[in-house]
Amino acid sequence: MDKFVAALLNECEVQGMQPPITVCVVSHGGSLFCLRVTGEGHDLEVLCRYPEDPIEPQSPISIFVVDKIGKATHGYVAVDDPASVTLDDARSKTFRN
Repeated sequence: MDKFVAALLNECEVQGMQPPITVCVVSHGGSLFCLRVTGEGHDLEVLCRYPEDPIEPQSPISIFVVDKIGKATHGYVAVDDPASVTLDDARSKTFRN
């Protein structure tokens, strides 16, 4: 999990996303994990986890990310290499009311 979070945060920083960043991860079979990165120190707050008892994730694993100003992106991560996070370019995607 640490490799995944580090790779995800690095990718978000490269794309100019600003904390707090909300992340939802969904894998095959309905597993769900949501977290919020609350600051520069990469403080993590788990928002939800289903099932509550972690199971071995299965591919494909989809990622959805939104930052504090509404920049949003999505991507995927490989089960066999959790450090290989791939996100679409969020720099041109900002959603506002």
